Amino acid sequence: MPVRFQVTRPHNDDRQILSDVPPPSLPDYRRCGLAQALTAALSYCGQRVEYSFIMGLTGLAFAISHADSFAEQAPLPVPFNHVTAALRALGYEGQIIPDTPALPPEQVVAMVSAEIDAGRPVIIHGWGPAPPGWALITGYSRSHASLHGYLLAAEPQPLHEASAHADLIVCLGKAASPVPPPEAVREVIVRAADLWSNPPPDTGPAAYHNLLALLTDEPLFHGPTADAAISAHETLIATLIDSRAAAIDFLQTSADLFPPIPAAWLRRAADCYTELVDLLETRTPPVFDALATDALTDPQWRQQWIERMGQGAELDMEASHCLRRSLSADFPPTLEKDYEC
Repeated sequence: MPVRFQVTRPHNDDRQILSDVPPPSLPDYRRCGLAQALTAALSYCGQRVEYSFIMGLTGLAFAISHADSFAEQAPLPVPFNHVTAALRALGYEGQIIPDTPALPPEQVVAMVSAEIDAGRPVIIHGWGPAPPGWALITGYSRSHASLHGYLLAAEPQPLHEASAHADLIVCLGKAASPVPPPEAVREVIVRAADLWSNPPPDTGPAAYHNLLALLTDEPLFHGPTADAAISAHETLIATLIDSRAAAIDFLQTSADLFPPIPAAWLRRAADCYTELVDLLETRTPPVFDALATDALTDPQWRQQWIERMGQGAELDMEASHCLRRSLSADFPPTLEKDYEC
């Protein structure tokens, strides 16, 4: 599927680097690094896809993941097959290689090199300097056992070289037959609903439960743990705002692909997400505001925030209910109460 690529080979050097790959950036600090990197990789291969569509297609727009501590969270809040299914829908074989930290750098280079040689950038997590994050890999060197690429940051970064290590590798893979849009979106809705009806550990309702429990932990927001806890909390809320905003765009656009009744349920789900985003964005103080630290160390303010987050959890679950209804209901949302009687 790539429409163009050029591998540069500097004189007396075995580096293989794709030319003209623009450095990606996160124009909004809340944006998902994986979705942004996928958008950049697909664009380089000649396929322009909106960020919100990638968020929806991968299921990242509908996910929430939070363990029972504010320690480092999992890099991917959805099952791997959600991401590979999204890539197959777009016309790529798609592959995720997990659990790669223990692999020697030479083996990581071997995994990445086939994609680079075929003109396809690679997305990896856990490469480069700490803290671990997502990166767009555009080249490699076998003799140095290193990778070349761009770290995802608020501002475009210069081309970076570091030892070939990663927590997770995402490859576009070879060209394949794309899935027709209505079928692809329906599969997304099935997987998105399943994230809430049959959620992996620490996701969906469990993620909200873990977060609300942590907000009641008074010692956590004082002393040496306070700064890390507050930063992790604000990151989660910012990520939730971004993902549900993407879900709104994805569902409003996708609803046009379906008959009136399922379309009405998808639009109702989008309305629930709109209420959730408004609930979070109208917080005083706003997310990452200079006054957020003072607010989160105040038990009374946190109790009010717990109540608001509880309302947010209900809206998220109501949206999931609407997604499930869109798959099978033969009546619109406005008649739901009549059919339940």
